[in-house]
Amino acid sequence: MPSVLITGFNRPNILQKAIESIVSCEGLTNLYIHIDGPRVNNSDDFLQVSACHKLVIELAKEMNIDYFFQEYNLGCEKGMKFAIDWFFSQEEQGVIIEDDILVHPQTLQIAESALSKYQHIPRVGQINFYNPTAVTGTNNRLSSHFIDYPMLWGWASWKDRWELNSGHLPKKLEFALRDLEMRNKIGFVATKYWFQKFNRFTQESNTWDIPWVFTCWSHQLISLTFSHSLTTNIGDGPNATHTKKLSDLRLAPFSTVKFDLAKAQFTDNITSKKKANKKISNRVWDMSMYKIVTSKLKRTIKNRVIQNKPRNHVI
Repeated sequence: MPSVLITGFNRPNILQKAIESIVSCEGLTNLYIHIDGPRVNNSDDFLQVSACHKLVIELAKEMNIDYFFQEYNLGCEKGMKFAIDWFFSQEEQGVIIEDDILVHPQTLQIAESALSKYQHIPRVGQINFYNPTAVTGTNNRLSSHFIDYPMLWGWASWKDRWELNSGHLPKKLEFALRDLEMRNKIGFVATKYWFQKFNRFTQESNTWDIPWVFTCWSHQLISLTFSHSLTTNIGDGPNATHTKKLSDLRLAPFSTVKFDLAKAQFTDNITSKKKANKKISNRVWDMSMYKIVTSKLKRTIKNRVIQNKPRNHVI
């Protein structure tokens, strides 16, 4: 079974649930845990991070765990990059789970099959366990397809793919989406959205996923996605770094069925599906035509109100 990396910071209660979820998976062998350090002059961080350390150390008495505790806070961007670099310095492939992610009990078995099947196909960048467009159902048949979006609420990849990620973006981004024909892959609106998002990224953005998305697209890597969502996010709230509030648009039903893995379908069609890309754009980032037209109409009305507003002139 593939090794697993769990990353955490200052949420011991959430971390414990994530660990319990992974430990309950069938076939877990090697577990790595990285805990970021407390922020300077933050006494609450010190207490909560210490609680995370205690949790991991106690668990290490019962099972084999490699862990790394940062002395000082690196933040979401540098901390996650460090953790995944550390993980892949010791493993050729594996599963990455943040501390607010719960996984399906068969995730590691599914990951092992997918990592093995696509290991020598360089165009496959990662395995997505989260599918925001999955629907609730009792069907135990697991199928798969490829998309251009690397979804990061639980995923798996290989060392050689991750090593393509420098952790930063080039100063000139003109080629990033246009030369790679991303407009034809994810649509005009999504291309414009991501081009602006890439251009706004700086080393102070405190997010690690933007450089990874850019890496996947600039190297034309695609991601395997399953018909069911194998993970769910439980980390929304005031202590979250980014997901202060989870939208229903983003949170797909968490599959609870037991899959017949003998009949699981791992596609041989190594091509991303434009229709699937569009569904994700619409659901996660609400890029539907209705949203576009509504937003444009609101801007038009607002501009007309401003133009027609009486002005006071001082003589």
